[in-house]
Amino acid sequence: NQPKCCLVLGDMHDPIIRSQVMDLYRRRFTIFVCSRDAPSYREHEEDDDFLVHLDPTSSSDLANFVQSLNSTYELASILFMPNLSYHPSGEMSLSQLETEIRSNTLLYYCTLMKLLPHLSHTQLILFDPSLTYNMKVAHHPVEIIVSGIVKSLYQSLARHEKLDLYLIHLGILQLTAQPSNYKFLNLKGSNVNTALLEPVYRLIMAYNGNILRRMWLWIVTFGFLNHHWYCGKYSWISTFSFITPLIKKWT
Repeated sequence: NQPKCCLVLGDMHDPIIRSQVMDLYRRRFTIFVCSRDAPSYREHEEDDDFLVHLDPTSSSDLANFVQSLNSTYELASILFMPNLSYHPSGEMSLSQLETEIRSNTLLYYCTLMKLLPHLSHTQLILFDPSLTYNMKVAHHPVEIIVSGIVKSLYQSLARHEKLDLYLIHLGILQLTAQPSNYKFLNLKGSNVNTALLEPVYRLIMAYNGNILRRMWLWIVTFGFLNHHWYCGKYSWISTFSFITPLIKKWT
């Protein structure tokens, strides 16, 4: 009977991440958002009382989150969301790349490791910007590196008994008239609401739902054997090798 909450490890400056957070809020979840910019969010977004911003470097913030799980909320899901909407695309300096990897993957991983001993069995959803990785496109190397890290984390975290992992491979998503990710591709994306937000909500609700919802999840995951989900245009077809030669026509 406890109200449900979600923990989002991600920066709301990213439009896709912000859309995901706002969608879960509209569906009556309390959202804890953990990012390095938590202090500035708390200072400048006082009206966002539906969000609780956590500073991953603050021991008191993490302790308060654990305490809220023990007293008030039931944790429905953890969403591991590195930046997904890189703009402008192209090469990054080594210092920028180091900052990107540290602040959007390693920082969240370290936070998760700190929280894990205090959590009960829960769902963990990792978001993988895998389209660039699958197509072997060198136009934006940071996406390739981040995708590789997310895949490695998925393999590493699979050994933890407290976590049920799901890996979402992201295709091209569109929030407005232009795609919000993979901007170097001359292609239109899928509507983010139907291609990403709705499937993620169904995944969370099925995992935390009654026997009928759990049965639906059992069916679509082939008996809980397949934990890979493909959301967004070309997310699934990009896994086939024949798609790589066509990429020159799209960039």
